[in-house]
Amino acid sequence: MRRSMFALALLVFLFGGFYVAIPALAEYSVRQSLNSYGINTRTFVLQHPHWNRIEVSELSFQQQDDQQQLDLTAHSVSLTFSPWLLITEQRIKNLDIARLSVQLILNSRLAEDDQASTVLPALPLPSQILAQLPAEQVSLSHYDMSISIGAQRLGFSGKAEINSNQAGISINRIDSAPELSARLTATRQDKVKLNLSLNNSALLTSELSPLITNNQLKLTSTSQLNTDKLAQLLQLPLIQQLTDNSIDKNGLAIGLKTLTGNIELQGQSIFPMSLSGLLINSTSAEHQYQLGSQLKLQQPVSGLKLLSIDLAAAITVKDQQFEAELQQFSGVGINLNIEPEPTLSTTKTELGLTQPVIARGTLAQLQQNYLQELEIEPVLLKISGEPLQIKISRQPDYKLKYEPLNIRLTELSAASLSAKAEISSANIKLSQGNTTFPDVAFKTTAQLSEKRMVHRFKFSLNDRHLPPGGINISGSSKTDFESAHSTAKWKASPLSLTGIEKLLQRYIPELPPELIINEGSLTHQGWLDMNKTGIALRFLNRARKTSLSYDQTHLYDINWDSETVKSHRGKLQDMGKLTIAFIDAGAPLENFSGGYQFIQHRSGKQQLSLDSSTVELLGGQVTSLPVSFDPIQPEINTAIAVTHIDLAQLIALEQQQGLTGSGTLNGQLPIRYNGGELSISDGQINSTPAGGWIRFDPPPSFIALQKTNPALGIAFDALRNLQYQSLGIKLDYLPDGTALLKTHLKGHNPDWNNAQPVDFTVNIEENIPKLIQALQFTDKLTETLEKRYR
Repeated sequence: MRRSMFALALLVFLFGGFYVAIPALAEYSVRQSLNSYGINTRTFVLQHPHWNRIEVSELSFQQQDDQQQLDLTAHSVSLTFSPWLLITEQRIKNLDIARLSVQLILNSRLAEDDQASTVLPALPLPSQILAQLPAEQVSLSHYDMSISIGAQRLGFSGKAEINSNQAGISINRIDSAPELSARLTATRQDKVKLNLSLNNSALLTSELSPLITNNQLKLTSTSQLNTDKLAQLLQLPLIQQLTDNSIDKNGLAIGLKTLTGNIELQGQSIFPMSLSGLLINSTSAEHQYQLGSQLKLQQPVSGLKLLSIDLAAAITVKDQQFEAELQQFSGVGINLNIEPEPTLSTTKTELGLTQPVIARGTLAQLQQNYLQELEIEPVLLKISGEPLQIKISRQPDYKLKYEPLNIRLTELSAASLSAKAEISSANIKLSQGNTTFPDVAFKTTAQLSEKRMVHRFKFSLNDRHLPPGGINISGSSKTDFESAHSTAKWKASPLSLTGIEKLLQRYIPELPPELIINEGSLTHQGWLDMNKTGIALRFLNRARKTSLSYDQTHLYDINWDSETVKSHRGKLQDMGKLTIAFIDAGAPLENFSGGYQFIQHRSGKQQLSLDSSTVELLGGQVTSLPVSFDPIQPEINTAIAVTHIDLAQLIALEQQQGLTGSGTLNGQLPIRYNGGELSISDGQINSTPAGGWIRFDPPPSFIALQKTNPALGIAFDALRNLQYQSLGIKLDYLPDGTALLKTHLKGHNPDWNNAQPVDFTVNIEENIPKLIQALQFTDKLTETLEKRYR
């Protein structure tokens, strides 16, 4: 009995001692086990275990080598198990960790070598990890993790839950980006999903399905980026630290502030694996991905309210060669408004591809940034949209409708941002109110670089009132993007002016319908200079051998030269010279020559200056004085000088039977024009001191009048051979069109009444709209004499 009691007491003591020694034995075993892997155990506090549970108050250890240093500390670790399951399957039920702290320090040089390595370790699939999980449920209530590479440090915290079917890891806070959170889940079916959120709003969603077959790792993925939060993302300190310093993150963030929409990337990557299945070779990987996006950007640039972009692209990488295909692209701009003057605006403009664009190259070119060596096929684009409104100060608005503009881009260089562009449109219609301009077709070829653009262009203007072939204009231009400076020059093919008045009447309603242009040609040259202050223009116009008719007036062999200049600040100046070989206006006018200068200031004030002009009339010359006035409200005070008028030609102009004469007339006509009314005051036309003669052989009808009025016969007899010493005409022309002529004639007839002196004074009042008709006084003279002596 005593021996039994002693044995029982010894057994109790041994078990009690073993129970008491369990924490120490466990700590020793753990330390020895971890030390065999190069892990230095710092702290291991194990509470006395229960029959189905083990509690570890604290566990901390450190592992350090040339590549990294790992420090791990766990608090309140609880293991729940079934003794039978633990013995037979070496599995536990639950592993609960209240708090885990991990600090990982990587050697920066070795990390860079790892990034450059093309052979990477193959990670196990989620199904493999979950199948080897030694617990049915693992719960990590909170963890803090810090990863340091050189001077850069990334710290974050979260929680994790793992069971035999699914693993989930959450990042609830990132030290340098507290607005960011993430959730990573992996299932037994090898489905991996990543959700990245910014301020609790979805930012990035990715789904990955890895598959190992035939010594290949195949990764199928779909990612969707919500661009609404990109601007906020770029301004986070973490992103500022990780991105290239050469990028203006703040400026880019401001540009993306109003960006909305989604970007989706889906496809697969195939990595060859070693026979052991432990390594993958990234250099031999194949990638096939499809990119799509639907984006909207509010006010991306000044003058544009909204920009919508739809994009679809495919990217393929194989054997270190890549091919990128832009399958679809369209950009729609809403409410475009470009200033300064002229102001351009439209409600909608669309830019889109007409065929896919393909770029080819090597991965080395991409990695080394040799973008200029990439092979890019020609890009074909199309611009279409609603009519363009053009506003110019003090002018009615213009409207421009256009058929799609076709753009062909070749010689593309992504590195230098250069290309050759060909732009054409089959028809452009310009109108101003109810007035339509000739249709325009054009083609232009431009050489573009990052700093400048040089191009040549050809325009064709067509209208039913233009000659066949219309007007063809060719020229070139240069634009410097840095200084916002553009220059251009152009030249138009000679235009036949025959019948052009039908087209001009469309734009100048005031043009009289009696005007007919019979022949002539017009040439035009132009220059443009545009900078930040405005647009400067210079036009040269030349009209040659032009003839026209207006009612009963005909003009022949008209030559016109004009130079028009508009300064950057808006001052407009037009200088011209006009010559006309012959004017048939009842009186023959020959060799007219005159010049003018028109100025319109930036304020809108206008001034027209007429140079002294001359015209030959009846063997003499009519000369006008220089004059300047406001063409909007003209007020003119000037004079016309008449010299060496041949009386014989003046009398012949009247075509009065039996009337001839000889002599020279000179004079001056003061002219005033104001308020739309023309007047001449005290105009004088006089003979030269040498005098002259007038002979009138009355026709039978006039002789018959002498029988009833003998006094008339006396006058006719005096005029049969009148030698005059002076012949004077005084002319007053009233605003209502009434011409008052006072004709004074002094002389004698050597063949009549012993050469008795003759003194005639004849007053004529007639409403005549043209001054030239007032000079045709001889018919009025004979009629007045007839009335006086009848």
